[in-house]
Amino acid sequence: MGYEGKVLYFMDSDENIFGLIKKKTAWYIILRALREKACSFSSQKASFSKAEMEKKVTKRLCEIQVWLGFSDAYRTTWQVKLLV
Repeated sequence: MGYEGKVLYFMDSDENIFGLIKKKTAWYIILRALREKACSFSSQKASFSKAEMEKKVTKRLCEIQVWLGFSDAYRTTWQVKLLV
């Protein structure tokens, strides 16, 4: 919590870097997704009801949960904090 993640470098036996991967934390991924949702809500001309926004945010959290494999309790904690 509170940091983005880590960068992993792939090196050959001569220590030449031939690749890298950015491993982001669940916390960071969720915050980025929420920021994207907020931008989407604010940029669209049609206004959304609170219920529609909650449904879209919950759906996105569930998609991220499947992708990252975190617990239902972790997802629920985010939902409770966000959708109050």
